[in-house]
Amino acid sequence: MIDLANLQTSLEVAILDHLPDAIVVVGPDGQLILWNLQAQRWLSDYLSCLWEVDPKAQCQVLDHHRCPLPLDQLPLRRVVAGQVIENEDMVLVQRGSDQLLWVAVSGGPVPPGGSAAGILSVRNISTHKHQERQLYHQTYYDALTQLPNRVALIDRLNHLLVQGREPDSMALLFIDLNRFKQVNDDLGHRLGNQLLTELGRRIKDTIPPQAMAARLGSDEFAVVVEHLAGQKEAIDLATDLWHAITQPAVLANHDIRVGASIGIAPGPAAYRHAEDWLRDANTAM
Repeated sequence: MIDLANLQTSLEVAILDHLPDAIVVVGPDGQLILWNLQAQRWLSDYLSCLWEVDPKAQCQVLDHHRCPLPLDQLPLRRVVAGQVIENEDMVLVQRGSDQLLWVAVSGGPVPPGGSAAGILSVRNISTHKHQERQLYHQTYYDALTQLPNRVALIDRLNHLLVQGREPDSMALLFIDLNRFKQVNDDLGHRLGNQLLTELGRRIKDTIPPQAMAARLGSDEFAVVVEHLAGQKEAIDLATDLWHAITQPAVLANHDIRVGASIGIAPGPAAYRHAEDWLRDANTAM
């Protein structure tokens, strides 16, 4: 095992330099004692932020919820204080930039006997996080309209059903477009897809901020709305949605009009499963 407190030989340094992770060793006051090649290559711009919170600094460390870490939770502070960090996800960000560097951080204190007090191992997991976000988006979002899909809606409904809300404090609206098949047949799928995208945007823009709109597939959409004072609010929302959907859409010099049938199912009532609630909203059309 490499003795970090008395790291001397070129072989020991070479071993650290060939590791895939960035390795940083600091003293009791955060002073840099050693860093390997990986740390020098991609961690140098963030090194000071692993120890100090400085409003003037160009970098910042966030937790996995993307909230800034306070001073005592910065990773170098923690390992010097004697804490062990085991593969915690953190985010490094340059101020003024929207690019996030996701890292997995491990480390702990260095046994006494030398100038070293703490060691960190930092792995760049940005590619993995990007793939994770892509997979999540593919699973829960409609590729055409970018609205949540049926899977996401069922997830949301089941989550609401276990919260034990008042019987009619929510409503689920089922929306079926009328004459959409005719648009597809007469003008082609490309214009049909453009129309669905436009109508998805209108639906999203019409609903209140706490509501969720989803595309269920083909020409069907749904909206779940919470915190209703009464079901009249759901009826008023359905009216607003009908007007938004039935306004003409001008696409490729075509004036396209479709209708909409909208069913409303109050909730959560006695529902135990999201599919039952969705079925009743569909039946109510």
